[in-house]
Amino acid sequence: MAKIENIIVYPTVTPAADDLLIATDVSDNNKTVTFTVGSIGGGGGALQGLQSVLDTGNTATQNIILTGNIDALGGYLNTNTYQINGSTGSAGQVLTSGGPGQPSTWTTPSGSGSCCNIQDTLTVGDTTQLSLIMNGAGEQLSVSGGTNFNVGSGSDINMTGGSDMYLGAGSSLNFNATATISDGAGSSGTAGQILTVNAAGTGLEWTTGLPGGSTPSWQQTLQVGNTATSISVNLATAPLNLDSASPINSAGANQFTGNNTFAFAGATAPAITILGNIMDAQGSVGVGKQV
Repeated sequence: MAKIENIIVYPTVTPAADDLLIATDVSDNNKTVTFTVGSIGGGGGALQGLQSVLDTGNTATQNIILTGNIDALGGYLNTNTYQINGSTGSAGQVLTSGGPGQPSTWTTPSGSGSCCNIQDTLTVGDTTQLSLIMNGAGEQLSVSGGTNFNVGSGSDINMTGGSDMYLGAGSSLNFNATATISDGAGSSGTAGQILTVNAAGTGLEWTTGLPGGSTPSWQQTLQVGNTATSISVNLATAPLNLDSASPINSAGANQFTGNNTFAFAGATAPAITILGNIMDAQGSVGVGKQV
C-alpha cells in the first residue's frame, strides 16, 4: 500500500460533500470507520460556533465582511476611525444620520440649521460643573426679555482688573435687606459710616463723618434751605459776626443775659434806637420825665 503522500497513487482532488474519509471511532473500540466530508460540517459535535473560534484566538489581521448587522449588547465598539461609504471624514466633521433606510454621512457643523446651536445643547442638558470661559474681544453675554441672572448662595461674581459693570437707562442696583458692600480693605462698615474715596484716591473706604471735600459750607446749606423750625442755633466760645449790611431782624422776645456793648457808627448815628417802651427790673415802664 502506497503512502498517502504519493499523490500519483492518491491524486489531489477538490473534496465533495459525498466523498468518504477513513477514521477511527474512539467511542467503539477504535474501529475503523468511514464518513462523508459533508458530515463534518453538517451535524453532531463537529460544528464550531463563533464563541469557540474566539476562545481559540480573537485576534486577526484580515478584514471581516458582513452582510448582516453587528449588535454590541452590553459592550462597546472600540475603534480609531469610522469609514462611511469609503470616507473617514475630515477634521471637525460629525457623523449625521440620513434617516430611516438612508446611509449616514460626514457633515461639517457650521452655518444656519447645522447642529448644534446653544438651544440644542441646552435642550439636551442645561447643567454643568465646568467653567464657561469667553475671551473673544468685543463679545458679550446678553440677558434680555425678562430673563434673570441669578447667582446662588456661596457663589461670587469676580471681575478682574480693567473690567467694568455698566447700568443702562432705567436700570437699578438693588440690595437685599441684609446685603452689604465691602471696601478695598474688606470692611463692610459700621452703622452711620459713609463710603467714600480714600485719601490716596485709589479706592473706596468706609469712614465716620463726612470728609472735608464732601462737607457742604454754610452758604451751600442755606442755599438749599434757610428756614429752620423748632431748632435752636447754639454757639459755644465763638462769636456771631455780622457785617454792616447784615442786620438782626427779630420779632421775638429777645434776652441779653451778658454784658452787651452797642457801638455807634459815626458821631451822629445812634447806638440804640428804641421804638417803644423800656421796662425796668420791677416791671414798670415809668411815667413822663422819669429817668
